Amino acid sequence: MNLTLRPINKENWKECARLEVNPDQRDYVASNPYSLAQAAYEPDHALWGIYAGDRMVGFSMTSVDRETVPARHWISRFMIDRREQGKGFGKAAFRLVADSLLSAYGCSELRLSVHPENQAAIHIYEGYGFQKTGEMLEGEQIMRFQTGGAS
Repeated sequence: MNLTLRPINKENWKECARLEVNPDQRDYVASNPYSLAQAAYEPDHALWGIYAGDRMVGFSMTSVDRETVPARHWISRFMIDRREQGKGFGKAAFRLVADSLLSAYGCSELRLSVHPENQAAIHIYEGYGFQKTGEMLEGEQIMRFQTGGAS
């Protein structure tokens, strides 16, 4: 599966805003228009279109929390468009996002938060090596990945 990440910019932001999850998943992830607005007003967010060829099939927002020492790198949003779900994009796209973030920053840890009822996402994240920390953030479970399998 040939997936790529491309920055969200003035040429593709509308395409990103049109992507949406299934209705039963709307409580699990913020909408893409909300994420676009959030990134415009809060620093340290990067927006990524997930592409299969020239077709945007998903979206991710990554961020850096520079208030912690060392800085913490987050996968703040991750979604696959409802019309593209069930095609194998989720696991491959998540791996691409996480690997890219680890490579770009040379960091040894990634974090994310997930709605506790979003079992499909938790399965993908655990398959990559993320583990629940026991911490909660705005009603979501925090998960952490550390290189080398440290916990």
